[in-house]
Amino acid sequence: MYEVEKEEQLIYFIDRILHGTEVRYQMIEKVSLTLVITARRMQMYFQNHHFIVKTNYPIMRILAKPHLAG
Repeated sequence: MYEVEKEEQLIYFIDRILHGTEVRYQMIEKVSLTLVITARRMQMYFQNHHFIVKTNYPIMRILAKPHLAG
């Protein structure tokens, strides 16, 4: 999203249905899966641009401590 006159605008949308056991993932696992899928699909954009991920989940704390990630 980007802001136009203090209003956020969607710039890209990725759609995917959870399959099998993914439906039973905890929310933090679903958020992490979303980031992985998005990073793979948009890799060409991420190589040349900076981006910010806004979330209410403590992803950075988990990624910084691999023993928490399982």
